[in-house]
Amino acid sequence: MKFSKYFLVLMLAMLLTFSCQTKINDTDDTIHYDEITDIHYDAHIQPLLDEYTTRLQNESLYPEGLETDSWQHLFEGWKNGAAVIPYDAQGSLFYQLIGMLKDTTEGDAARRDLIRRWIEAGAPNEQGVIPFDDATDIVYVCNQGASSVSLVDVNHLVVMRTLYLEDYGFSDHAKPHHIVVEPDGTAWYVSLIADGKVVKFDSRNRIVGSVDTPTPGLMTLHPTRRILYAGRSMTAPNPPSSVLAINTSDMTYREIPVPYARPHALAIQPNGDYLISASLVENKFAVIDAQRDELDATYTFPDTNPVYVQCVFVPDGTSFFATGQLSATLYRFAMDSEGVVSADGSYALGEQPWHPVIIPDGTQLFVGNKVSNSVSVFDIIGNQVSATLQGNGVASPHGSTVTSDGKYVFISNQNTNGDYQPPFRDDAASVGTITVFDATTHALVKTIEVGTSPSGIAHK
Repeated sequence: MKFSKYFLVLMLAMLLTFSCQTKINDTDDTIHYDEITDIHYDAHIQPLLDEYTTRLQNESLYPEGLETDSWQHLFEGWKNGAAVIPYDAQGSLFYQLIGMLKDTTEGDAARRDLIRRWIEAGAPNEQGVIPFDDATDIVYVCNQGASSVSLVDVNHLVVMRTLYLEDYGFSDHAKPHHIVVEPDGTAWYVSLIADGKVVKFDSRNRIVGSVDTPTPGLMTLHPTRRILYAGRSMTAPNPPSSVLAINTSDMTYREIPVPYARPHALAIQPNGDYLISASLVENKFAVIDAQRDELDATYTFPDTNPVYVQCVFVPDGTSFFATGQLSATLYRFAMDSEGVVSADGSYALGEQPWHPVIIPDGTQLFVGNKVSNSVSVFDIIGNQVSATLQGNGVASPHGSTVTSDGKYVFISNQNTNGDYQPPFRDDAASVGTITVFDATTHALVKTIEVGTSPSGIAHK
């Protein structure tokens, strides 16, 4: 009888223990990341950022200058740009780095995938706010070798969006070459060399029109008419000898014939009277009446063929500059009120000067020298090169733009020879950069990593 009572007590104790264990298992707070469908920043993402920050630091994979202790700090980026790009996990450095960790743990795949899903959903904070959704101060960058366009937020100097042209139905080798933006920011245009298109996007990055044309290259907007001009790419084997005048309202166009091959350089007079077009293969350029869209005159100046890459007008329209690829020279030309052009000086630059830009007050011109890995600053008032800029990230410079307040000059760098070495990549030449210079002090403010072979850039 005593044994029976003892046995009964023992059985009750075992049942109680089992019951308690079951309750513990029922209240297990283990997070099953692969089962999460409603992602919350505070509960799910910030703890993972904290965990991976420590692990990346332990393996010397942590980006310099990055702070991950809050959503706001995360999107201020690191030394060389963005750590997380909303809607673009594959282009987000933080996501790439956690995939490079050698000391992996059980559940890493599910954790990493949750971060990927969060980024692809726009990387919202706890309140659902998407980073940079209200950004208006933007630099657009053609990644010619990656068939994409990077959008850089000027206030934070980080990539805020990446637009993959394949997602819009274009090819993976579309070769976006040049970009221009409407002054009011309502639309922007990109030329696709390989796909043979000029495409119009609205301010929300939706396609609203396009033009089919062989190998479009540089472009410029008429300041008063709804006309976009487009030249021809330098990479095309046999482009048409014409400049396009595209009606931006309906994206219809007419061709303006020019009497030379490969019309590449293109610049509009600020008052909209005349358009300059120059040849890459002949020592010729044309003055086009930009009110009638007809050829006005053709010029050849005594010199071996300089190979004009691009032109830019001074703000008052009385003169313009042209860069000579083979001559390593900046040429200045005067233009009178009738559109008559005369040579007005030439100045030595670095090897292969590319796209020039003039700051809004008209005092300085900046131009990248592709082979010299430098940026020349030209004093327009004093008619002399006043500075030569170099720095980490200035590697095969190509395009240029300036903010409307004249504070920053942006230079795109194709990094063709891998002279810029990205900290976490072995394939250096696949990473291009945007170098940001203070227009007053000429200091290199920041180097921003973008896609492969960035070319034309423009500021909104």
